[in-house]
Amino acid sequence: MRFGPLQKALFGASDGTYSAVTDREHYDSQITLTGNEVELAEKYFGNTIHIGRVSDNPAAAAKEFRLYPTGERISLNLVYPKEDKPELRLYISATAGFKPEGGQVWFLARKGGDLWIGGLDGNHWKSLAAGDPRDTDYQEAIHSTNPSPEIREVEVSGRTYARNPALGRECLKRARYQCEFDAGIGLFTARATGLPYVEVHHFIPLACQGYFDESLDCLENLIALSPHWHRAIHYASITETIPVVERLFVGRSELAAKFDVTLEDMLRFYQCEAIDQ
Repeated sequence: MRFGPLQKALFGASDGTYSAVTDREHYDSQITLTGNEVELAEKYFGNTIHIGRVSDNPAAAAKEFRLYPTGERISLNLVYPKEDKPELRLYISATAGFKPEGGQVWFLARKGGDLWIGGLDGNHWKSLAAGDPRDTDYQEAIHSTNPSPEIREVEVSGRTYARNPALGRECLKRARYQCEFDAGIGLFTARATGLPYVEVHHFIPLACQGYFDESLDCLENLIALSPHWHRAIHYASITETIPVVERLFVGRSELAAKFDVTLEDMLRFYQCEAIDQ
């Protein structure tokens, strides 16, 4: 599968692919590249990819990768085993430093002038975008009694994006201080304002800002959620997250039109897609 805006932002990559490693691939110590994986490898290595067995020309078969996350340079064999090139095969090796287990997600990422390779546990992969270390500060600014709270910033993958608490307040007013996923959920009263406490969530994650011309910090992209459902959309299991994203996306025609996104796009922003093998 090809990297979307979220994966590109998280890895600082201009392009990338990922898929799940099968138990057989781990056992055989070889991965047969498919689709976007072949395209990315061929684009990067060009006509230097060896055709034939590794033993025919070990020097030509060996290709250099940068290992995620350390950046260590490692050498793995990448060849077309047969003359008519029906498949492109990568030989994984624990000795060389890269042999992901079956069920892990392995990926290639074009970053600068290098091709990075890595493998992550499936749950780790799905949790890469979870959380926001400065969200508490942002929510406090929204519920502040200060009529002109300062702009809050958040840093994602080395880039800084602004969040305007005043827009967050407008979002809560528009939602009548109710959770937009579950209007009947119990809410406590905010001490600072005397109003039901609801939090503001950026539906398209700010990490994806670099791939949109319009600012993601806008009313069309803001959603009022109870603390429970705000945490759920960030941290819940995939099966629990999917219906939340689906229900929130229904009726958001302004968001879909402004950013040209589909439900499939939204699910990918939350790492909810099924990963190919």
